Amino acid sequence: AKASGNASVGGVVRDRVSNWILGFNHYLGRCSPLEAELRGILDGIFIVPKGYKKVRIQTDNLEVVRALSMEETMDSGIRVKRFLRSKGQREIKYVPRECNLIADQLAKISLSWQTSLE
Repeated sequence: AKASGNASVGGVVRDRVSNWILGFNHYLGRCSPLEAELRGILDGIFIVPKGYKKVRIQTDNLEVVRALSMEETMDSGIRVKRFLRSKGQREIKYVPRECNLIADQLAKISLSWQTSLE
């Protein structure tokens, strides 16, 4: 989520049959939408409970899917790609925005909390 130049991320961790495990959000401050999406992916991977070897990452940002799927990646995606490779099986998949509403709402909550404190 992004408003007035500030960004936040949100995500959901689910098991293989789509049961909710946990949700998260994180206020980032000023950054580009691409950087925010990449940070959200890293946040999500860091909080996946131990024991999960196979992870499917879903995002409604095609630029992120392309960046993480290409052999050559721009600077902001290199760290994420290296981390994805080092942590077992990871699949990146595009989903339409309407299928990503919970993650979007979690990000907006984080952004509204932060902006109400400024």
